[in-house]
Amino acid sequence: MSDDDDTHVEATKVKSSVMVRIKKHLSTKTADSSLGRSLIIQSLGPHGEELFFTLFDSIRVHFGEKISLELQADLLKISLKTKILFDEKILTPETFSPLDKPVRDYFFQVLRDLSIKEELKDQSIFVSPDEIIRTIEPVRKAVVEIFSSRIKPRNVDKIKSLFDHFYSKEYLAKLLNDKAFSEARQALKMASLFSGFSSEFVGNRAFGNCS
Repeated sequence: MSDDDDTHVEATKVKSSVMVRIKKHLSTKTADSSLGRSLIIQSLGPHGEELFFTLFDSIRVHFGEKISLELQADLLKISLKTKILFDEKILTPETFSPLDKPVRDYFFQVLRDLSIKEELKDQSIFVSPDEIIRTIEPVRKAVVEIFSSRIKPRNVDKIKSLFDHFYSKEYLAKLLNDKAFSEARQALKMASLFSGFSSEFVGNRAFGNCS
């Protein structure tokens, strides 16, 4: 390969890198707009849309309006940034293969605990969130590892914050047991069934890649 060829290849790499950075920047702007929010939410599909709104309503009840809006914005931004990474082939479905077993274990546990709650004649009996917290930890670890080398640290922190809030023991205890959260429980059950217990849900649906 000649020096000119080397220069052309290097220039192409630089151009591609610059375009990815520009798209990531634009993704933040788009996610902040009403249109961007609508497009991302719609891309999650019918069950994803229901899950999005009902769970964030329960987050608002538990954590307050301010935190709920912040988490919502963070999720939308991460979803759009991830779609860009898929479009640029920086992420592929195979990237998420380490999540196969952890995701299956997590959704199985969610369905198990939700079914236990449904079948209780005495709905005042407490269902512990400890097993869901245990099974989500390997998912969290794998997701953070996948994204740490692909997005900025502040955006990795957004992912960690989403896990910290959605899987806090106090919030999950309410989600599983509080009568006021029954709609959120049903939406979570539908999303768990819809997931098919595979990392495809995490890679394609949960992060907004629907191509």
